[in-house]
Amino acid sequence: MTMESAYLAPYKSAALVIGLQIETVTWAYGEGLKVAAVSMVGFQIGAGDIRKAKHIKKLILAQTFAFALVISTLIFTFNQYLVQAYTDNLQIKQVFNDYALALVCLLSADLVLSVLFGLFKALGKQIDLLLPSLVCCYFIGLPVGNFLCFQV
Repeated sequence: MTMESAYLAPYKSAALVIGLQIETVTWAYGEGLKVAAVSMVGFQIGAGDIRKAKHIKKLILAQTFAFALVISTLIFTFNQYLVQAYTDNLQIKQVFNDYALALVCLLSADLVLSVLFGLFKALGKQIDLLLPSLVCCYFIGLPVGNFLCFQV
């Protein structure tokens, strides 16, 4: 992030930092759900109660998607107020508003992917996420990140 910030105007760097702070909060929630998925689903599978493990898995996924939907709605609805909590600079507000959709996509994908990793780990099938992770990170994530970083 530091290297990319050198290429951006100061107000664009400030908008990036605000977005990263918001992303960090939602990422922490996803990590908590991932730990819950690993421990709760894994415990039920270990105890031989597959039915209860499937039920817990469905609850965790439903909570994940509900949280992603709520966060996305809040960011779209209140994005100008989110930035105002950090600064009154109009340029920063405009840049943040312009890239609210990208932030929402990142937040939702991060949250769901984190929980999926936890569920697959609980099932002992981490290898099944190897190819999708490589494709998402290297063939989608890097080009999109490069575009957003240098075309802002």
